[in-house]
Amino acid sequence: MKAKKLLAGVCASIMLAATAAPVVSAADSVKVTVGNAKVKAGEEFSVTVDLADIPAAGINGCDFGIEYDSSIINITGATAGPLAKDDASGLEGVNTLEVNTETGLVSIVYGLASGTVTGSGTFVTLNGSVKASAKEGDKSDLKVVAVNRLAKPEGTETNSDIIFGLLDEDNSTFTNYTPTITNGYIEVEGEGPTEGPTEGPTDGPTDGSSEELPPASLLGDVDLNGEVGIGDVVAISKYLVNKKSYALVPEALANADVTRNKVVDALDQSKLIEYNLKKITEL
Repeated sequence: MKAKKLLAGVCASIMLAATAAPVVSAADSVKVTVGNAKVKAGEEFSVTVDLADIPAAGINGCDFGIEYDSSIINITGATAGPLAKDDASGLEGVNTLEVNTETGLVSIVYGLASGTVTGSGTFVTLNGSVKASAKEGDKSDLKVVAVNRLAKPEGTETNSDIIFGLLDEDNSTFTNYTPTITNGYIEVEGEGPTEGPTEGPTDGPTDGSSEELPPASLLGDVDLNGEVGIGDVVAISKYLVNKKSYALVPEALANADVTRNKVVDALDQSKLIEYNLKKITEL
């Protein structure tokens, strides 16, 4: 059960890739519907992402993105809906729902350590605003897409799957249901100001691959708490999902480089997972 909590509770699809559990595509489908809204320039909006026709076995892992036109709207985040139940039995410090925002994309990862999601209803609610510079009739599609990341830590192939699926009790197989998608949109009504707010800088923190890392203070201690444990798996997993939102300081990057190849990547994440699952005894 602890391994399952690690897989489902931290980052269902990324951790699944790290442990090489086979992914099986199922004939069953999940209906995914993104809402629509008409909003005036400069005003805020909320639209829902609803799920229906979930197979009887349920789902316990999701990984998908919502792509949008950042010249028209900004999406600032997403909140769990009634269908996306929280998991109080998950590991300490691990969120059941992880939301990362960047220009033109909000990525959503959801994982349950125990139980499944069944039935139908609102899974998440997207929150954002229309830019003040938007014009009447401007329209931004809200498109469900796969999140671009490595499909397997040891490879170069990128993920191409929109994931709504079920990791079995033995952590041996992840069944990914085929999503039936209805995309949404935000349409601008009324006229907004001719000039919008100035966009902030886009440069993010270093990813640990473009400059020399300092010596490690404690190899594997990514969260810098003086010991190596589950929290370090959480820290490196969040960093690999979104390096800007979950940036690591140079000391943490040096500790995260457990493969000692001067790059922090999914290979380091996989080795940390194996260490925490006691598949290896030293880093």
